Amino acid sequence: MSELVGKLAVSVEDDKPALQMEIVEVIGDYILVQHIEWALNGREEFFLYPLSAAAENWRMFDEHGDLIAWVYANFPKASNA
Repeated sequence: MSELVGKLAVSVEDDKPALQMEIVEVIGDYILVQHIEWALNGREEFFLYPLSAAAENWRMFDEHGDLIAWVYANFPKASNA
């Protein structure tokens, strides 16, 4: 699972993008992430999630531009926010 470290992810809740994060470490059956607030150009707190959360509703990306393009393509209202 170390291939997840460094990836960017976006969670989808209620059919819209919810959280953006970077995967910092995989610890057993858990993922340590740092939430990202792009609008404030900063990084937020660290959180620990079960691996199952990532498998269920996260989309992974290698590059920030790819994450943003995916959000805009799949959630057009996000580009107007």
